Amino acid sequence: MQRGQHTALVGCVVIVLVMLSIGASALFGGREDAQERVVALSSSALPAMERALTQVLHGYDRALQSVAARAGGIEAQGLRTPARTLFSGLTPLPCLGSIVVRDEHGLLVADFPTGAGTMLRADAKPNRQPYFAPQRLDPGRGLDVGAAHRAGQPTMLMLSRRVDKRDGAFGGVVTGAVDATCLRRLVPDLHVRPHGQVALLLVSNRDAKPIPDLSGTVIGLDESGAEPFSVMPASVKGAFSNDMPVQSAQRLYFFKHLDGLPLMLAVSFAEDDVYRAWRAHAIDMAAFMLACTVVFLGLAGYLALLISRRNRIVATLQQLARLDELTRLDNRRSFDGRLETEWRRAVRDGRPLSILFVDIDHFKNYNDSYGHQAGDAALAAVARCIVANLRRPADFAARYGGEEFVVVLPDTDETGAHAVAQTLRRAVDELDVNCPGAGRHVTVSIGAATRAAHAEREPSALVKAADEALYLAKAAGRNRVLMARFA
Repeated sequence: MQRGQHTALVGCVVIVLVMLSIGASALFGGREDAQERVVALSSSALPAMERALTQVLHGYDRALQSVAARAGGIEAQGLRTPARTLFSGLTPLPCLGSIVVRDEHGLLVADFPTGAGTMLRADAKPNRQPYFAPQRLDPGRGLDVGAAHRAGQPTMLMLSRRVDKRDGAFGGVVTGAVDATCLRRLVPDLHVRPHGQVALLLVSNRDAKPIPDLSGTVIGLDESGAEPFSVMPASVKGAFSNDMPVQSAQRLYFFKHLDGLPLMLAVSFAEDDVYRAWRAHAIDMAAFMLACTVVFLGLAGYLALLISRRNRIVATLQQLARLDELTRLDNRRSFDGRLETEWRRAVRDGRPLSILFVDIDHFKNYNDSYGHQAGDAALAAVARCIVANLRRPADFAARYGGEEFVVVLPDTDETGAHAVAQTLRRAVDELDVNCPGAGRHVTVSIGAATRAAHAEREPSALVKAADEALYLAKAAGRNRVLMARFA
């Protein structure tokens, strides 16, 4: 892979990674924003609902305390106790079905029907009244809250207060029944999405259980109704996520205890509802990012293709610039560069360097007799012959100009240079190329020069010595090899 292609590829990968990281960051930020909106909604709505419920329930409690105080100050007379004495000045309260007073044996003393049906029946037995025993056993219990439900009837929220006689002994219980469905309408509504819920829970020391009709269909609970609300009683308020999805719905829960009451408000949101808009946005963004990535990679691939084509063109032009078009050998410029490289290598290694100057004998006569096309064919044939007789990879030949060729022999002493020169001369002599005026065959004269490379010397001196040896070889009769001599 070319350097330009590698740089382009690395740049494309970096840009794609940056794009993906920015997109991922935006998606995760959007998810956190969706959850924060739900948290903000719950944080503002739960206190408002808590205040409304607390105000209504404390109103019920004040009514029960008033009746309990009067009942404790009156000598119990069973059914003969006048109801008007106990309930004097008591005004009907919204959703309060009835108020019932029972003596210490659980027998009905008086009742105050303030609305529609009630579960506080006059013939109910004490052992069927779960609020009765706790008030009898615990003088400091205060307001007790429970729930009762019978088939075909609405759920009633049962509020009870202990009646103390003048001597402090247990004197009975005052109970109020609140219609849970009616009470739900008094609480500000909170939009909890299609699969969310608002629940009112009874809190004990161990767990918290939802009150039907105030909680609707309780989503996310086990059969006992204890999960996931069992984690709530220990805290006044808080939030958590249910890590064990029930009914295939992961949920977010927010809860708050009602001040001074064994009750707690809880709101749950299905994560599918919370993140539905975010997921749709995430899918659109992911599709957009994918499309952008595909387009970008396509453009990057096209750019890499263009760079590759450019590199091939440049390489071809560079090759053409260093080659002689006719002989396909290195040209004069390429020879100068290669000679400089080999000279520096010979200086570094302390080895000799040899140069052969090869000139075709009587080439002008050949051109005049056969024409320039035949002359070009003869030049190409001699070039191929020279290359075919160079045995080492480091040896190379170049066209120096006209009918002259030059051969560079790295790490070659005078004896080796002379042997290579004779091999080339004989090989050309054996070519079947006619040359009028010079016998039957084309021949070459070769001047050779060998010298140990030295940093203080220039390779041009070696070239000059080989050129002068060539001149002497031609003057001596041609078709021969002559070695240069250095003083």
